[in-house]
Amino acid sequence: MLWAADGDTRAERLLRTIAETSPAAITIHRADTGEATFANSRWEEITGQPMDEAMGHGFLAMIHPDDTDPFVLAGAHARKTGQPYTIRYRLLRADGEQRWLDAQVGVTLGDEGDVVELVAITADVTQIVRDQAKLAHLATHDSLTGLPNRTHVSAHLDAAIARSAGRDGDLAVLFCDLDRFKPINDRLGHSAGDLALQEVAERLRSAIRASDLAGRLGGDEFVAVLEPVRDEAEALELARRIIAAIEEPMTLAGNFASVSASIGVAISDGGSDADDLLRAADAALYRAKADRGCVALADGGPTRRSPAHALGRP
Repeated sequence: MLWAADGDTRAERLLRTIAETSPAAITIHRADTGEATFANSRWEEITGQPMDEAMGHGFLAMIHPDDTDPFVLAGAHARKTGQPYTIRYRLLRADGEQRWLDAQVGVTLGDEGDVVELVAITADVTQIVRDQAKLAHLATHDSLTGLPNRTHVSAHLDAAIARSAGRDGDLAVLFCDLDRFKPINDRLGHSAGDLALQEVAERLRSAIRASDLAGRLGGDEFVAVLEPVRDEAEALELARRIIAAIEEPMTLAGNFASVSASIGVAISDGGSDADDLLRAADAALYRAKADRGCVALADGGPTRRSPAHALGRP
């Protein structure tokens, strides 16, 4: 314990009461070694670590391995400079749950002005961090399918264009639009239509490679950024694979349904930005849709029929 129960002064009793009723975890550490000499009961509630086990360097066992070094270095810097600091770090509870903590750390000085103790006031900010992450995700992802939205796709595409400079292999954008989707909404309702879009999103994700990105631009429009592709032939082959995956029959709330797709393909020339490539792929898509579910190149080359179309898809 930091304070003995017998012979306490009024100030010591007051400090003990503050420490034990604080909504934050309070720990006190020796400046020369960083060892904990006190932890209040809130520390145990937040971390799941008994207070006696936190003593010495026991508290370090709770800190996420990736955050241990920054945590220790921040304390060492405070001991050297005498300056208070704040730090956010992850902690792994005894039950395995990861928590985010914000610590405000102050210093106490000795008679000669040297740092003798560090006092950490620590709050659990896990829910705040999760809410912030959720908001950030919603800003860049489609709420229905979970795929990256137009904002995310454009940013990813610009970064991919920059990465592709001077590298072997091209960058391709596939603009995909569903055919025969409206009848699903008309016949089965919008809930079934939402299920169909979610299924298409999953099939698109599964059809591309780990290095590629799938996104939804809105409505029944999807996009895939292929990085890298060797040439036009590989981009077209991946487009055909996507169409074949999308065209597999699906069951929506007990009802059989199917959709088809058309894809416009644009290959980066190294001088295009994200908007240029998306516009080029969109223009190629219109040519593809005119041929009832084909793959078309943005350069105006011949339309490549998908395997499903060649097999007589209506």
